[in-house]
Amino acid sequence: MTIPMAAALYLTFRAHDQSLALFGAFGFLAAAVLELVRFTANMALGTLAQDFVAASGGQADAYLAAARAVSLVTITTATLGPMAIALGIFAYGKLIVRTQALPRWIGWIGVVGGAIVPLVWLTYVQQELIFLGFAGLIIGLVFLVTAAVRLIAGGTDDVATAEQTA
Repeated sequence: MTIPMAAALYLTFRAHDQSLALFGAFGFLAAAVLELVRFTANMALGTLAQDFVAASGGQADAYLAAARAVSLVTITTATLGPMAIALGIFAYGKLIVRTQALPRWIGWIGVVGGAIVPLVWLTYVQQELIFLGFAGLIIGLVFLVTAAVRLIAGGTDDVATAEQTA
């Protein structure tokens, strides 16, 4: 779902600021790739766990070492995925604030949401702070839904203005 959304957002906003639109699309595409890697690693982890149960001795140690490595990939991609989404949300929020392609207040929601998500790294200091990253993702989701509703209802402001003058 993220890949078509990245393409649609890029096509919609490239006329307003191609660099930010490309940067935002990259964030969403990177998040999609990281999610695919995480999903694949989880599947491999399941297979390694099944093989570990049947193994013994040195073979079991090899499966355990492989499972730890795959687990590290899973944890890393689970952390980097939201960062990539935050990058996309922030870029499109900034694009909207800068170009006024949509009302600025919608863009500010994206800027705030995208800026808050990286605070999820504070969970390595204090586990209870995980809500900060999730709050940023929820604000980012509000941004995406609000922008989508506004785009469906009336398109971008530049397009609407051009249609009115024609």
